[in-house]
Amino acid sequence: MNLPLARLLLCLAALSLLAACPTVDRARTGAEAPRVDISTPQQAVESYWLLLDWYRTRATAAQRRPQQNPVPPQLPQLMAAVATGEALASFAERTATTDRLERRLETVAEQSESQAVVTARVKNLTTDPATVLPTPVELFDDAAGRLRYVLRKEADGWKVAEVWRTDEPDGPRRVR
Repeated sequence: MNLPLARLLLCLAALSLLAACPTVDRARTGAEAPRVDISTPQQAVESYWLLLDWYRTRATAAQRRPQQNPVPPQLPQLMAAVATGEALASFAERTATTDRLERRLETVAEQSESQAVVTARVKNLTTDPATVLPTPVELFDDAAGRLRYVLRKEADGWKVAEVWRTDEPDGPRRVR
């Protein structure tokens, strides 16, 4: 094999390995909490998700290697930047999920100057090592659920006040 072809194949192999590796989002893994943007309802919900994901990553790292990773701040204090009312109070009672979630915004509707509703689809990306083969439902169900976020505008910006699961058979159920 000639040298240029060998280099090309080596480069292609390296690129395919890099593509297969998960990317590291510095905002989610850094020691400091990521900056939030609560200037619009959409940005507020995305910042809410970003803080939850950052907290999950930091808490997991602190559990695995406590000597190398500082414990993240208390969840209610962290979420006060993006949550208010019932949603914020719920963080004192329940912690954030340890599941990795994929979230996709569907609609953003400002109902008034001080209230907005954001709907999103949420899919659980956490794999269960005990499950060998997914069921047919798991194969074709691309969303774990549909959530509705009720936001209120406060002096410093939009904040998540309530979170509802809207696709349950018995009707909507508040989750935060």
